[in-house]
Amino acid sequence: MQQVGNKARRKKTPKFLIEINQFYILYKAIIKRLAFIIVSLIIILFLYQSRNEISKITDKSVSFISGQLAGFGLSIKEVQIEGQVLTNEEQILSALKIDDKTSTLTFDAQKARERILELPAIFEASIRKSFPSQLIVNVIEIEPVARWRVGGETYFIGKTGKKLALSTGEVDNSLPLIIGQGAADDAYSLINILSEYARIENGLIALSRIADRRWDLIYDNGLRVQLPEDDLEKALSLLANYQKEYSIFDKDINLIDLRITGSLVVRLINRDNNTQ
Repeated sequence: MQQVGNKARRKKTPKFLIEINQFYILYKAIIKRLAFIIVSLIIILFLYQSRNEISKITDKSVSFISGQLAGFGLSIKEVQIEGQVLTNEEQILSALKIDDKTSTLTFDAQKARERILELPAIFEASIRKSFPSQLIVNVIEIEPVARWRVGGETYFIGKTGKKLALSTGEVDNSLPLIIGQGAADDAYSLINILSEYARIENGLIALSRIADRRWDLIYDNGLRVQLPEDDLEKALSLLANYQKEYSIFDKDINLIDLRITGSLVVRLINRDNNTQ
C-alpha cells in the first residue's frame, strides 16, 4: 500500500487573492482614507435626509428641558427694554418669542437678536441675561428724517426712504412732513438742501411731491412754491435772496413759480373779490 506523508498537503491560495493582498499592503493608507471618506459621506447624507426629524427631536428636547428649568424658578419673568422710541414694545416682545416655559438658561439670545434686527426701525440690538429670571434688551433705532403722509397714513422714514414706523404723535412732530406718491425716495436730498436756507424753512409745513418728478413747498400762510425738476439749489438760492431783500413771503401772494430756471413768477391774492 502507498504510504501517506506526515506533512499535510497545503491548499494552494488563488492567485487573485494574493494580488488583492499585495495591493492592500501597497496602498493600505490610501484605501483606509478612501473608506473613511465614503463612510463620512454616507453618514452626512443620512443626517441631511433626516434633518427635519432630527430638528424636531432637538426642538422638543430643548423645549422639555426649558420647561423643567422654568419650573425650578429659572423662567423669564421680566423683560427690560431700553432705547426704543419708534418701535412698539409688543414688536420686540413678539420677536423674542418667549412664554411661561422659556428658561433663561436655554433661551437663545443670538437668534432672538437676529429677529429683533429684522424690525424696520432697528439699527442695532443687544440682549443680556440677568439671572435668574430677567432679560435686558437694548436697541438703537434708525434716526427718522421726515414724516411721510401717503394712503391716509403717516410714517416716519429714514434717509433711504424706508418706512420705520407709523406716526403716533409720540415722536418729534417737528420733523418735515412730505406728501405724495414716491416722495420718500427723494425727500432726504431736498431736506438736506433746505437745511442751508433758514429763511425758506421758516413757516414751511409740508413738501409735496408732484407726479414723482418735482416738489412744491407749502407754507402755513397758504403760500405754495413750485420748484423745478432740476437745479434745485439754484432755485432755492434765488428764493432765499428774494426773501432776504423783499420779504416776499409776507406779500399778498399765494404762489411762487420757480419752474423756469433763473426766473421767479408770482400770483397775487385778489383781496377785492376775496379770491385767489
